[in-house]
Amino acid sequence: RKDMADIANGISNPSRKAEFQEIAKGIDEYWALFERAVKMRADRERIVNERLELAGTRTREGISRAASALMGEENYEAAALAGQAQESFLSALIGVTRYFASGDRNVAESVKGDYDSYRIIFGQVTSRMKDEASKQAAAQTTAADKDFAKTFEDLVKVNTDLNTLVNKT
Repeated sequence: RKDMADIANGISNPSRKAEFQEIAKGIDEYWALFERAVKMRADRERIVNERLELAGTRTREGISRAASALMGEENYEAAALAGQAQESFLSALIGVTRYFASGDRNVAESVKGDYDSYRIIFGQVTSRMKDEASKQAAAQTTAADKDFAKTFEDLVKVNTDLNTLVNKT
């Protein structure tokens, strides 16, 4: 970009200099948008790799621990519900992958629906827990799954903004 300013200074014809400066301005705007898109892509990758994956893993592991603890308590009905909660959560995780690949808002809504189903079912699981250790594990799982939901919202926002920048600017 500095070269463009140097070149413009070397143009003696005022109309050609004005044309060149207009072209240089367009190039500067393009590069600014390109750099912004690169930053947004990096942000999106960071959200997925550093936050979403971690929160998803912690939630999935927490549900498994809860199911195992409930089986140990011989609370089979609640353990079966934990299995249903895990199925809904895993469906949400698969949906996240589909959303990341497509950017489709309908897929994002489907992920939110699966997550909401998980929350309802896991709430039923935690209400049936008797052991204090199980309740603590459930509380940790709930904290992780809330982080998952917030992170997915952040992913949808960044992805939407990036798609708007790339496809509509």
